[in-house]
Amino acid sequence: MKKETVAIIGSRDIPSSAYSVIENLVLACKRAGRKIITGGARGVDMAVLKSVIKLGYCEGLKVYLPLQISETSLANRHFLKKCEEQGGEIVEGKNKGTSRQAVLAGIFGRNRKIAEEADVIYAFHNGISKGTEYMCKYGEKLGKNIIKKGV
Repeated sequence: MKKETVAIIGSRDIPSSAYSVIENLVLACKRAGRKIITGGARGVDMAVLKSVIKLGYCEGLKVYLPLQISETSLANRHFLKKCEEQGGEIVEGKNKGTSRQAVLAGIFGRNRKIAEEADVIYAFHNGISKGTEYMCKYGEKLGKNIIKKGV
């Protein structure tokens, strides 16, 4: 039987109170034997990444990046490398460069991949993030179970 895949995604700007909620969700998913996927950006994605590292659950995590790992921030790169060393999978985007067009194409391409692979999408949305809103709408089109939480 295939393990359920849970996407935990969301806004880049989140309150500090969201970190414990995300960590508890990561813990519940891993205890239930679910695979976790996320996006590698600051905010919710980094909270997921830091939680799996802290809890020792990197194996089975998949992180989709919009661009190459070398084009992520140094802070994010540190956590991505650490997770990869502990068994996590980092999937780099195919787009290269940091032009606005390349970055946007990478972000929306990454979001589509995450939505397509997920069985359930937990979206922590601040009401502003266009990427989070896009992924929820795309996931709904695909018939995915979307669970939205305001942050």
